Amino acid sequence: MPKVEELRKAVRGFLTETSRIVTITSSIPVDSQKNYASMLFRAILRRQHDSLEAVADLVALETGHAAIALLRASCEELIWIKYLRTLDDNTINRLLVVLCNLEISKNLAEQERFSSRQVMLELGFTSKQLEHSSRRLPHLKRDLKKLAEELNWKINSRRTDRPSANSLAQLVGMKPTYDFLYHATSRSVHFTPTELMRRVWGQQDSLSVNSNFFEPYWASFSLYWGLRIYLDTLIEILEILPETERSDMSEEAIVKWSKVIAEFGQVPIITARELMWKV
Repeated sequence: MPKVEELRKAVRGFLTETSRIVTITSSIPVDSQKNYASMLFRAILRRQHDSLEAVADLVALETGHAAIALLRASCEELIWIKYLRTLDDNTINRLLVVLCNLEISKNLAEQERFSSRQVMLELGFTSKQLEHSSRRLPHLKRDLKKLAEELNWKINSRRTDRPSANSLAQLVGMKPTYDFLYHATSRSVHFTPTELMRRVWGQQDSLSVNSNFFEPYWASFSLYWGLRIYLDTLIEILEILPETERSDMSEEAIVKWSKVIAEFGQVPIITARELMWKV
């Protein structure tokens, strides 16, 4: 089985292999500039490429524990790509326009609630912009509700305005992967005593605290799952892009890096070493 450093090198190799296609797809053709689905998928590919670069950099700095939190967004993006691909382009565009505008209006409202109207003006916004955003917020909510009914979304309108990643994962056949990664990454983004106590190790008479004790585990987990999600995302997006934009990515390259993932093997949530703690 490859070691963590070999996996890191494989990730670097994969990033180098795909950097050209990411660069090409980052330049949006004129005929795609009103195709919001195309722009979104290109943005996801760019963000995941950059995120995986960050994971590799963090592992090189022996701070893999900070990389695991980056996996959550990538997993949810893959789920949304798979879901959006079940819709027609017109519906995707309508949905993205509403979601983006709704998020902007909500962000403005939240920022003003926190900082006050005066501070918003000092930040460069105008009263006209803020009032317009406030007026259109209920209209955007109504538009999204109508779309939700069309798409048969099962949502709790008092808590969210879109289906959960969990429900979409079930729809697109990613429920086991989502459940596993949601649980694993939650340990890094929420208060989790067991995750914190991984930094406490030694003998009964000589315990110390250091993030390096579980560094190989955190590094291998973030590299393995980061590469795997990025590879799956890339495959999905390559199927959508025009032939002229995806010609630089060979099937041989995809098979090569898939083999590295397979040989490394899945990284678990918990290790046998942790069972040494006495209750």
